[in-house]
Amino acid sequence: QRSDPTNLGCSCRKLHVFLPGATGKSHHKKRGSHRRLPERKVREELRKRSLLNKGNESMLRDKMEKLLHDAIEKEPCCWGNDCPCVRGGIECQADTCSCWHASHDVAHSSASNSASTSTSSGDPLRKGGEDVESMKARCGNKNGMYVVNSEGIARYREQYVTAVERSNSTIAEVA
Repeated sequence: QRSDPTNLGCSCRKLHVFLPGATGKSHHKKRGSHRRLPERKVREELRKRSLLNKGNESMLRDKMEKLLHDAIEKEPCCWGNDCPCVRGGIECQADTCSCWHASHDVAHSSASNSASTSTSSGDPLRKGGEDVESMKARCGNKNGMYVVNSEGIARYREQYVTAVERSNSTIAEVA
């Protein structure tokens, strides 16, 4: 329902594929096994991306996880029918959707968060410290992303406000 207050755009995130041994802390199989996706889920996600076929179906689980991890890193958040915006044929909205947030990038979340907090949002092509083009790339909605340019709107309005003020001052000088 459109009027539902909880319906505030998509909240798509990239699937997190835990790779055992990829980080320094989790190289023990026992410790990281609870974070791993079940093999059935890994196979399902690979099939969904057309990466698993008859020729490589007997691949080891570690290799399947690596293949899935690499595929997810290359794809954007809103790429299939899982995204309600894509499914509805509309663009994602930067004000309501959270798919473009840097915190959703698993591999680069800490670096992106520190970079976005240190950048000023005074630039009209930035939203909360994020470059609009990188936001659109992270989202990946084939219908696009709508980002409100508040400073552009203010500049546009200012043209008319100053024109009205000038015409009022001209009328006052004549009288």
